[in-house]
Amino acid sequence: MTRLVLATMLLVGCSKGPKIDPLDPNQQAVLPSWIQNALQGEEDACSSSPLWDDPNAKVATTFFAGYYEWDATDLVGNEFWVLYPDPELAATGFTACTVVWDVYGTQSDSVGAADYSITISGSVDLAQTDCIEDAAGNPVYADDENFTVTYDVVESSNGTVDVYFTSGTHLGRGEYDNASMSWLSDKDCVLL
Repeated sequence: MTRLVLATMLLVGCSKGPKIDPLDPNQQAVLPSWIQNALQGEEDACSSSPLWDDPNAKVATTFFAGYYEWDATDLVGNEFWVLYPDPELAATGFTACTVVWDVYGTQSDSVGAADYSITISGSVDLAQTDCIEDAAGNPVYADDENFTVTYDVVESSNGTVDVYFTSGTHLGRGEYDNASMSWLSDKDCVLL
């Protein structure tokens, strides 16, 4: 599954995320509260898609999110892929779920026209991922178990942040401070 995201941007409020340690197997990865609040009521955001009511299509409304904490120029955190099934996909037993990646990375000078860039590597955290297989019997994160990516980051003076792929494609919007950064993508309607 590609890591591209599309469509309508969610505008969100502010709230600091949890203190995280992806190396601690006893600590649950948690979406920051502002992201949880922004996702409320978005379960059927793809209902306007022509595929939503197609009995042969199994569609999920999905969002990507990230939460990182800084230690000088290094970062540690999690990325999340939140999936909400349409009625046809839900009928197969697929329920709302989240894929969690543990991520580590570094901050560097901007690759593009941004304030700085971050390069992160991530691995699926199987213990915290609660998605069942898709209708074809494959993990929904197949081919994305591990990844390395560079994002360009633009900070605004009001505490908001925009995250871009180095291609210039907008990934998400969120918030930052001197200790952490979090973002939420636009929705994407995905056939599973």
